[in-house]
Amino acid sequence: MEAIYANKTLCMSAMADLVLGYTPYDFFKEHRPYDWETVVRRAARLFSSTPLYPSGYKKFKAFVKKYHRRHFLHNQLSDPNFLAKEIQCFMTKVCPEVKITKGYATMPLAEEWLLKNLVPTPEAYEHCQDFRYYALRAYVVSQLNLTFITALSRRHKYRNRQLFPLDKMPIPYAGFRDEVEYHLNALLVSHQAHQKLMVSRHLKHTYKGSERSNLGLAVRGSLHKETVYGKRTAPDGLTCFHIRKPLDLINTKHQVEKIVDPYIRQQVEACIEEHGGYKDNKVPSGLFFETDKNGLRTPKLFLPNLKGGDPVPIRKLRIRESLSRTVQLKEDINQHVNLRNNHHVMVYEDAEGNYQEDLVSFWEMVRRKSQGEALYQIPDPKGRAIATLHINNMFVLGVNDLDVDLNQESKSFLMRHIYRVQKLSSKFYEFRLAYNNQLNDSEFPNYIRINNFGKRKTGWFSYHPQKIEVSLNGQLRRASSPDLQHKKLQTSMR
Repeated sequence: MEAIYANKTLCMSAMADLVLGYTPYDFFKEHRPYDWETVVRRAARLFSSTPLYPSGYKKFKAFVKKYHRRHFLHNQLSDPNFLAKEIQCFMTKVCPEVKITKGYATMPLAEEWLLKNLVPTPEAYEHCQDFRYYALRAYVVSQLNLTFITALSRRHKYRNRQLFPLDKMPIPYAGFRDEVEYHLNALLVSHQAHQKLMVSRHLKHTYKGSERSNLGLAVRGSLHKETVYGKRTAPDGLTCFHIRKPLDLINTKHQVEKIVDPYIRQQVEACIEEHGGYKDNKVPSGLFFETDKNGLRTPKLFLPNLKGGDPVPIRKLRIRESLSRTVQLKEDINQHVNLRNNHHVMVYEDAEGNYQEDLVSFWEMVRRKSQGEALYQIPDPKGRAIATLHINNMFVLGVNDLDVDLNQESKSFLMRHIYRVQKLSSKFYEFRLAYNNQLNDSEFPNYIRINNFGKRKTGWFSYHPQKIEVSLNGQLRRASSPDLQHKKLQTSMR
């Protein structure tokens, strides 16, 4: 809550000590970066709904301001003002006169020139839905000069429109709108695929007066998830991966059913039934522990003591998990981890002419790299590689008769058929139009999913994926094949 007239704000007292010495932006950036956009939208609604809207809006701009106190060395790489000054200095070497201005004029000028309807333009603090939006902004910035800025300033100046009618907004040149629309509809967007596995560097140090160099290797990604499991056989004979969890983290019926020890599972189920049972398959909170006035938590469930002593309180228990993609960390230690990232999918044709896939994890690629093996391998000795899929690889979908020279094809036609790989898993390849940035939109044609090697709606042969490469200047060529080798039989992933 805010009182504009008294210049006071009502807030939670618990926040008072936390925000001292911070601006709003600096506090949320350091402590709660995921909440900043929500806070900004809430503040915008608050300040715009006050009786004194214009003066309230000034407070809103001060609230969301990012650079109150500049730390030159800390902000020089992210400060747009500093970067603009450096670019101006660089451009003066080739241009006689270079001027810089704030970016507030870009989109109002695009609106005056009727360019905003060419591509979806985000509102304030919204996610950009179309990558071509940045090209549109770049075009408007390239046309900026003092004449347009002065005209835009006059149009937004508060005047009586009956006494001072609006002047006609000048335009860059005749027919510029048709030209911009043509180039936007023929703009090919490229995405960079990050395929680096490992990096190395030499670390120099001095030891007993002599200089030495050590080679350091670092993996560029997460090999596996953090949880470590033990592979065990339960009393009922079922072999699964087990993990110990605190009792108070058992929150759902599904978790209760996965408790390994049948006696503990019966006690947990009985305790839940005594307190009214599950609520929407959720375990009632605070069910298994009692908390006294000092905050001490005492378990309610106990195991019998086989030595005749006091019952043993149950604080932790074992949960079984059925995992399909696990590796053992070391041969002599029962520690297994669940793989996290997929590196690529190899689509190949086997000896019988059927299309198959080989899903390769990031763990496996690092193992091949460290042992000097070929990174891309075909499982079938007589197989033939069709395509390799990485995240952000570019493919043409839905076109059967592509020209041998892709640059001879119409770019306005190709841009509606060039997709990037968005996600990868086994028999689940997700593609998104290269210029589309609506990541949650699952409607055709923005999004295409391939689940099989058939000819139906989600089949490989329905879209005929053809891998291509798009250069930074929009030139096209068919993607080159990686160095391939037929895979030898592997007995272990280590």
